[in-house]
Amino acid sequence: MGERIMTTGQMLQNPLRSEMSPGPAGIAPRTGARDPNRWWARAVGGMFLGGAAVHLILVSTNSRAYDSFADGSYWPFIAHSWRSVLVPNVYYLIPTLAGFEVMVGVLILSSRQYRRVGIAVAIAFNLALMLFGWGFWVWSIPMVTFLGWFLTRELRGPRLSRDAGDPTRVRYR
Repeated sequence: MGERIMTTGQMLQNPLRSEMSPGPAGIAPRTGARDPNRWWARAVGGMFLGGAAVHLILVSTNSRAYDSFADGSYWPFIAHSWRSVLVPNVYYLIPTLAGFEVMVGVLILSSRQYRRVGIAVAIAFNLALMLFGWGFWVWSIPMVTFLGWFLTRELRGPRLSRDAGDPTRVRYR
């Protein structure tokens, strides 16, 4: 009889109540803890979205810029394949690459479970770039290292800090 009935809005605003249930349309209630990887996700996801924009601008203004992209490859079949497949179809394949980069960027900017997939795909993408020669190793090795660190943070996930007594403070194991 003395039990207080809370509205859905009140449940979502008070994450410490034990009566909490998912909000409207199955949306999980807010836990009060900020996503500590949000800044990193914005930076990496934004970088992929920016890369897609650069590819679209470059292919529309100077498509010949992609002609010598694979010339530094250690394997001749990669340079040959690039010149015989991509260069003649640059107006179709580079926008496809840009679409791929948009997809990776959106995955990384999405919720945590999609972000993990996006980071894994970004790692694979940067590893594939290494096939195009040593110049890409200079970029890819630090990037794969950083993305591996970022993925590890994502997989560990946040937990409530026990030492501060503040339930909204997040730390990593």
